Amino acid sequence: MQSFRFFINRDSPDRFVSSAAVLSMLLEVSGIPKPGNVSRFHNFSDTSFEHFLHSAAFVPFVFQDAFNRKKTFGELLYDSVKIKSERFGGNTHFGTFLLLIPLCMGAGSLFSKNDSFYSNANINANIYENINANIYENIIVALKEKIAKEAHEICKNTSKGDSVFFYKSFWESNTFANEIDSSGPDSAFDLKSKNSESVISAIEFENADLFSLMKSAKDRDLVANEWFSGFSKSLSFSKDLDYFYNFYSENTNESLRFGSAINSAISASFLKFLAETPDTLIASKHGISEALEIKKLFSNLLKKYDFYEIHNLNSLIPELQMIDALMVSENKNPGSLADIASAGIFLSILGGLKF
Repeated sequence: MQSFRFFINRDSPDRFVSSAAVLSMLLEVSGIPKPGNVSRFHNFSDTSFEHFLHSAAFVPFVFQDAFNRKKTFGELLYDSVKIKSERFGGNTHFGTFLLLIPLCMGAGSLFSKNDSFYSNANINANIYENINANIYENIIVALKEKIAKEAHEICKNTSKGDSVFFYKSFWESNTFANEIDSSGPDSAFDLKSKNSESVISAIEFENADLFSLMKSAKDRDLVANEWFSGFSKSLSFSKDLDYFYNFYSENTNESLRFGSAINSAISASFLKFLAETPDTLIASKHGISEALEIKKLFSNLLKKYDFYEIHNLNSLIPELQMIDALMVSENKNPGSLADIASAGIFLSILGGLKF
């Protein structure tokens, strides 16, 4: 049976959800191997591993406010970026905040509608061991989907005010932006525009809510597509994580792992993600053909070592180390996939993942 339980402190659910969000950020950045991204073994020129830890450590109050719906999404996003930018430069978690904040808001919305769903999902803890594994798994999936659905509704109901705060947050965070066709319909909302006043005026004039702007970017940005699709890839990553964690924690052959069961599960899920999904941050920096080549590279690597069948993460390490060094040297970091990984980890924690 899966190693999950629904657990939440009903006296302080906001603190639990906030802690889960912070933990998901810490687990994502500390997980290895995750080729191409900042890790405990290498930094970028403007951003270090410690910067990611720093960013996560200073935002619990934002996630608590999100759960309690004390502010709008845009205000919460700006809070998360502002506290970071006051202390150091470089982008760490902008895309992650775009996903975790609405998910925390969605968790708060669901909890307020039916707090017993979180505390025990209509399951008496005393009979946990007697529950059919498939039934229990279905309940976990249903919980995650409900949180994602609530978050999706929050995204769909964002306003032009949220759009204004989004742009202010983006400019504050030093996040990389795609080039936009100057003759295209989105040219007035160019994130790289040096005329911030004209962009804000365009948002006001067009009454451009943030969900509409995300929808227009969904084909060129994975995080924007999560808003549009209802966090589909975040849910998919969470499903993979649950599977791999059960495999590595229950398998007696520890030589298949790299480090702990949870580290191995996060890394395995991320590698599977790389093999299935072209990263849009890589595409925006180097072109879609390069992003597709990276995807093909990892797909072939996993097939070469029969990873989908035997899940031997350790066998991949020598080649992954070489690929990682090459990707870092060429500035090919799958940052969009990392953002979604954090959201997937968060959903698994809320689903009861314990390690």
